[in-house]
Amino acid sequence: MLPSAAPAIPYDGWIPLGVRHQERRAPRIVPPGDAQPRALVQWGYGHGPVVLGFLHGETCLSCWTLVEEWSRHSATYAAYETTLVAVVPQVPQRWAPGVWFIPDPKGAIRQQYETWLAPVPSPGVMVVILDPFASPWAIWTGSEPHPEAIHRGLVEWLTFIGLQCPE
Repeated sequence: MLPSAAPAIPYDGWIPLGVRHQERRAPRIVPPGDAQPRALVQWGYGHGPVVLGFLHGETCLSCWTLVEEWSRHSATYAAYETTLVAVVPQVPQRWAPGVWFIPDPKGAIRQQYETWLAPVPSPGVMVVILDPFASPWAIWTGSEPHPEAIHRGLVEWLTFIGLQCPE
């Protein structure tokens, strides 16, 4: 007997994205006002992978721990020529070297990505890995981030993407 509903997509973990997603380029992020240098808006399209973290913000201890983990491992990500971007409700007061912040006070950027990535669930925190040509390879979703697991997964995915896209 066939199940009456599709199986649930796992939460709190990595979801590899198939060809259907990889054939579509990620929407460009346009920060509100002059929140970031214009160079950031030009990421992708051959400049190196991009990791987008849609986070709760600075007041969320779990999310800030993830940002600190990214900053602590920024040399590792730099070796993959990866840009780390945290999309947050407002720019934090604290500094995290190696991580860009884009404010998304109304959640418009997040909504744009949720629509683009549908039907992938995005309950709370969402981390998206894009290759140098802005195609998505994997997404981590969960109610709260797991910094060490996300870091390990990012390194594995960036290594895999590097093997697929040697240019």
